[in-house]
This record gives sequence, C-alpha cells and structure tokens, in this order.
Amino acid sequence: MRVAGPADALANFARANGMRMRGHTLVWRSQTPAWVFRDASGIALQAGNAAHRALLLQRMKTHIHTVIPRYADIVDDWDVVNEVIDANQAGGLRNSPWLQIIGSDFIDLAFQCAKEVAPAGVGLFINDYNTEIPAKRAALRKVV
Repeated sequence: MRVAGPADALANFARANGMRMRGHTLVWRSQTPAWVFRDASGIALQAGNAAHRALLLQRMKTHIHTVIPRYADIVDDWDVVNEVIDANQAGGLRNSPWLQIIGSDFIDLAFQCAKEVAPAGVGLFINDYNTEIPAKRAALRKVV
C-alpha cells in the first residue's frame, strides 16, 4: 500500500474494500497550483512564447505520465480535462491559462499524453457541468 497523501489514502481504501475509482481530474484550470503557470524565476508564462508553451506542455505531460500509472490498478476512467467548455466564447473553450499558453490543441495533447500511459480499456473523458443546457452542449459538441 502506498501512503503519500489524501489521494493515496482514498485509493488504498478502495483497494482494501474491492472498490474501483474514477480519476478526477488531470487538467483543470481551477485546481492547478499557481506555480505550474510560472517559469523557474516565478515569472508568469505568456501566450505566444514558444519556450513557455513547451514548458507548460512538459509539465502537463509529466503530471499525466506520473498520475495515471500511479493509480492504474484502481482507476477505470479518467477525466482528462475538466471544465474546458464556455458557450459564451466563439470557439466554445474556456479562456484558461491552458488555452492561453498552449493553445486550443491543449485538449488533444492532454488526451494523447493520457493515451500513452493509460491501460487498455480505461475510459478517457472531457468532464464539464451544465451540458444539459443546449448552448453548453452545442459548444461541447463543437469542441469534440
């Protein structure tokens, strides 16, 4: 049994009780630590800067490649990206640091990273709220 933090404690509980888990979430604008969007000097990563884009992509890949294998024995499905849809934006995407710094392909790239390390049969999902509202559902369809 691994014990390093709250997620490990939950996973260990599930393992001990024959339960399965859903992984929520790998890429999210809301719960990402602020340092992820800063360089080694503490300077905010900027849109249009190729080095900053590469750094954020590497951080995203490292995170996904670390987390998925850690819980591969207990997690059946992953929310790869969370709350990326904004029906009020022309492209349907929330104007997050992920979008600003990497670009609209951050979603595809997150799924590619997840696919590289996810066991066969594991579901990979976009998770969002209010998709029962027609405008939000239409924006989600457009993005997908």
